[in-house]
Amino acid sequence: MIDIHTHLNITGRLPGDAPPLIVEQLIDRMNREGVDQSCLLPCESPEVAARGFIHEEAFAAHQRYPERLILFISPDPRNGACLKLMDHWAAAYDVRGFGELKNGLAFDDPLHKQIYAKCNELGLPLLFHSDPTLCWDEVGLPRLEACLQEFPNVNFIGHGPGW
Repeated sequence: MIDIHTHLNITGRLPGDAPPLIVEQLIDRMNREGVDQSCLLPCESPEVAARGFIHEEAFAAHQRYPERLILFISPDPRNGACLKLMDHWAAAYDVRGFGELKNGLAFDDPLHKQIYAKCNELGLPLLFHSDPTLCWDEVGLPRLEACLQEFPNVNFIGHGPGW
């Protein structure tokens, strides 16, 4: 069994939060629940920064448990180095996907489309979060539909209340 959506260290950063989830706790839970592998989804956009899961944490966890933890990447599309980071990380690490894409841009924003094109080039699936304010779309998901047509080789994985 594979858990497609996992974050580490996303609690404990704000007053009143529970302690952060560390990699050993995740592996212990996976063992108890019969999960063979989990996808680690960093999330560094400013909209989720207070509870973000940074890439360096994901890389370190993956290096400790490479057979159990599947590495995804998700540099913020507004970072001018986003595509260079994707190329660098894909070459340096055993990257298997992009996600979690979670920011305040429309689903079909040109900055997102650059990421979709890079995922297509690198052969990476893309996990996105959608709700009324994050990677947003209209009822019926017409923006997603247009991107599915424009990027037919990208496997989009939907998540969130907008999905």
